[in-house]
Amino acid sequence: MTALARGQVWRVQLATKSRAVVIVESDAALDALPGTAVCMMVDETRGAPDTVVTIPVTDPVRGAAVAVDLTALTDKRLAAGELLGTLDTEAMDRISAALRVTLDLT
Repeated sequence: MTALARGQVWRVQLATKSRAVVIVESDAALDALPGTAVCMMVDETRGAPDTVVTIPVTDPVRGAAVAVDLTALTDKRLAAGELLGTLDTEAMDRISAALRVTLDLT
């Protein structure tokens, strides 16, 4: 299995549909606490507006990462999916800012 890392985008099966998610957990936490990863859902409907808690992404998937839609997924669930790629630094900086606002860490 590919080592999990912050910023990776995976397509995983969740309940009845496939969803794109981006790993938002720090690499240090992923190493220290293996087995799960905190992920942010990506809305691929293109219906989510660009706000302080939604971050438009275009590569490796088109949509918007939604900071209020977090979940923890097992490494087995991620490995059963497909690694689509990794978000660029700019997108991850915006995701970090959105998480700080969402979680009141400003």
